[in-house]
Amino acid sequence: MLHDFVASMLDIPSESITEIMITNPEMPPETISGKFSRRDLSLRVDDRLVNVEIQVKEHADYRDRTLFYWAKLYTSELKSGEEYGDLKQTIAINIINFNMFGGEDYHTEVVTAIKDTGEIFSDKFSIHFFERKR
Repeated sequence: MLHDFVASMLDIPSESITEIMITNPEMPPETISGKFSRRDLSLRVDDRLVNVEIQVKEHADYRDRTLFYWAKLYTSELKSGEEYGDLKQTIAINIINFNMFGGEDYHTEVVTAIKDTGEIFSDKFSIHFFERKR
């Protein structure tokens, strides 16, 4: 069921997923004064890192929290001496019980693109929002 859920959320063929591994959802701070975070569901899907969050209540800072969780996951596996090119494609999936974006689409994907041309800056960044439209 998790296999089909992830394939559906990422809009990829289910048979293209060769491995799903549930990883530790805790993101300890790097310093004593740093922020501790816990993801709802943390996965490695083939060579991609995926965070799934379910949010019932709307919070004004939810976009910032989503970026924070994405960034911590993106940087979590790069070790000293490794190349930046070794960073994994990191995807956040947010299932939210409120409207965050205008329009009628229940699914919004946020990517990094160059403002003037629309050219994708990096395919390693992707945040999906699945809204319960009211």
